[in-house]
Amino acid sequence: MPKKIAILVLVGFVLGAVPAYAGAPSTLLYEGALTTATGAAAPSGNYNITFKLYATEAGQTPFYTEAAKVAVAGGRLSHTLGASTALNLQTLAGASQVWVGVTVGNNKEQKRRQLHSVAYALHAKQAELALGLACTGCVKASSLKWDSNIDLAGNSIKAQQLTAKNVTSQTVVAQEFIGDGSKLTGIKTPAGSCPSGQFVTGIDQGGNLVCKASGVSGGALAQVSNGALSNEFSEVFNAPTKNIPIPDNTGLDALSTIKMPSVGTAQKLTLKIELTNSDLSNLSIVLLPPNDKKVGYVVCDPCGPNDSVKTFSKSYSAKLHKGDLSVWAGKNPQGFWNLKVKDTALCAINKQGNQALCDAKKSTDGLLKNWSLSVNTVSNTDVLVAGTLVAQGGVQVGATSAPCTAKRKGALRYLDGDGLQVCNGTSWSSAVGSKVIHFLGTCTSSGSSSTRTFCLNKTLANTASAYLTVSKTNSGSATDFNTGRVVFKKKGYYRVTFNQRSRGSMQAWMYKNGSQIQYFYHQNYSSYYGSMSHSRIIWFDVNNYFNIKFYSNYNAWYANDTTLEVEFLGL
Repeated sequence: MPKKIAILVLVGFVLGAVPAYAGAPSTLLYEGALTTATGAAAPSGNYNITFKLYATEAGQTPFYTEAAKVAVAGGRLSHTLGASTALNLQTLAGASQVWVGVTVGNNKEQKRRQLHSVAYALHAKQAELALGLACTGCVKASSLKWDSNIDLAGNSIKAQQLTAKNVTSQTVVAQEFIGDGSKLTGIKTPAGSCPSGQFVTGIDQGGNLVCKASGVSGGALAQVSNGALSNEFSEVFNAPTKNIPIPDNTGLDALSTIKMPSVGTAQKLTLKIELTNSDLSNLSIVLLPPNDKKVGYVVCDPCGPNDSVKTFSKSYSAKLHKGDLSVWAGKNPQGFWNLKVKDTALCAINKQGNQALCDAKKSTDGLLKNWSLSVNTVSNTDVLVAGTLVAQGGVQVGATSAPCTAKRKGALRYLDGDGLQVCNGTSWSSAVGSKVIHFLGTCTSSGSSSTRTFCLNKTLANTASAYLTVSKTNSGSATDFNTGRVVFKKKGYYRVTFNQRSRGSMQAWMYKNGSQIQYFYHQNYSSYYGSMSHSRIIWFDVNNYFNIKFYSNYNAWYANDTTLEVEFLGL
C-alpha cells in the first residue's frame, strides 16, 4: 500500500426521501478516485476507509461516522453511506451544511468536501421546508386521506367537536354527557337497593351500590333544603344508676339497664364504659341488646393485661371482642340494653392500690361508675330547623303524648281542654297564659251575723271548665263543704283570689280538702261597706277541692258582694 494516497472526489450524492416520498432512498452514494502521491491510480484491492459527516468545514465532532472495507478497481471507488450504519435523516435534514471527511487506512483525513443537492436531495429539501411549516388554511381537509391509524405518541387532539363512528379508549373524561344513553352497551347495572333510612351516593368499581344514611351533614333533608332543615340528631342515654359495686368473684354480675326510647333510624351507635377494678385481667363485660337476654356482645374478655391498671374508660362504635355495633346502622335501637360486668378472681386486698377498691365484708371489687349509649340518628318523627320557620299558611300543632324531656325542651303541643302547651325540659305547661274563672256568689237568703260557707250560685265568667267544676249548693251551713265547692280536674298550680265586701268587721278562712290552710281578719267599725281581699298560689291534684268561709258582724247577708277568682298557672 503506498505511503501517501491522494483522493480526487467526483461527488454525486443522492439523499433518500422522507417517508412522504416513497421513491427516494435513505442513503448517500459516495464516488471518487484513489491515486498515489505521484498521481497514478492506486493499485486495485480492498482498502479500509472511514467516512465522517460534519456540520461545518472545520468542526471537530462528526455527527455521523461509518467505517467500511471498500473495493478499489483502476483507482475508482464507490460506497453507499448508510449501508452498515444507518443515517439519521432528521439530523441530516436539520443541518444547514454537510461536510464529508474521508480517511484511508492510517493516513490523515483528506480535505473535507461539501455536499450539494441533486434530484432526490431537492425532494428532501422540500421536506425540510415542511418541517418548519406554520400556516392556517394552507392544507385543505379534502387533500388529507389516512390509509392507517394515527399514533399520537401520548399527545392529544383538541377540537370543539369530534365526530366518530367508533371511539375506543381506556378512559373517557367529559364535563357533560348529552343523550339518554339508551344505546350504551357494556355498562353493568347494579342490582339491589339501599337499607331503610339510607340512599344511593354512588356505584363502586365492582358495580355495587354505595349507600349512606346521609349525603351531607344534616342528612338527606339538609341536602334538599340547602342546610335549612335536618332530621339528624345525636342523643346520649346514661345509665340511671352510677357507681354500681362489682361483685368480687361471687359468680354474680354487676348489672345495669338503659331503656332507650324510639329515636328513629340510627347512623351510629357508641358505647362508653367507665369502671374501676383491682385486676382488669380477671374482668369481662357483656352488652345485651334489646330482645337478647343470653348471648349479646362480648365487649372485652379480659378487659386489661394485668393488675397494674385499676381504671377502665373506653368507647366503642364498631368492632368489639365478639360482635359489632355497626350492625345497628339503619335500625332503631329502641328497647332495653343491659350491661353485665363479671369479676372472676378474688381481690388481693393487701396489694398496693387495692384497699380503696376492695370491700371484703360486702364482697365487692371496684365500681361500674357509669356507662352510656350515644346514638346518631336519622329521625322519622323530628325535624330540626336551622333558622326561623316562616309559615304563611299557619302551623298546626299535634297532640303528642310524648313526655317532656330535655331533648324536647321548647316543643309545643295542643290538647283539647288544655290548649297550647310548651315543654320546659321537665314538664308541659300552658303556652298562652293562665285560664281564669270568676264567680260572683249572691245568696238568696239573709240572716243575722254569722259564719257561713261562701256560695257560688251565680257564675259571671268561666273559661276554665276543663280545669274545674263548681258546686252551686247553698245550704248556709258553716260546716257544709259542698256549698261553693271548687273541684279540680287537672293537677297544677292555681292562684285563688277572693274579695269580700261587707259592713262591719270581716273574717275569712281558706280550706283545702276540708282542712283550713289560712285565716284572714279585717276590723271595720263603720256602717259603710269595707273590703278585704287576698290571693294565694296553691297546688291541687286531680279531685282536690277548695272552699272559703266568711263572717260579718253586720245584720245582713255578708256575701252579697263577694267574688272568688281561680286562675290556672301550670304544672
